[in-house]
Amino acid sequence: MTTFQRAPTRTLEASEAISKHLRVKVLAAGTAAIAGAADSDIGTSASYAHDAGDEVAVDIASLEGTERGIAAVAIDIGDKLYGAADGEIGKTNTNAPIGIAMSAAGAGDVVEFVRRQI
Repeated sequence: MTTFQRAPTRTLEASEAISKHLRVKVLAAGTAAIAGAADSDIGTSASYAHDAGDEVAVDIASLEGTERGIAAVAIDIGDKLYGAADGEIGKTNTNAPIGIAMSAAGAGDVVEFVRRQI
């Protein structure tokens, strides 16, 4: 059975511990996992999942407005952003494209970004 979701946030069962603001992918079982550098993500985690089996809220990538993620490297406003390891966001253009930085951030800090094709 399929479901239909119009809300900007969806709750999924986590397949592992997931920290807030990480890029998340969905697995074949319908559970959420941390996205790798080359993975296309479905959005960013809006809550924490402390263990596998916990529920995690995900801000869906089609959300209007901006999102927040964790910077893997120093990022400046206007930088083109791409996926990075461990669900973070970086600037390596051979990884999954994400969008454009709307704030500056140091490695490990929260960065605001807008999703768009780059």
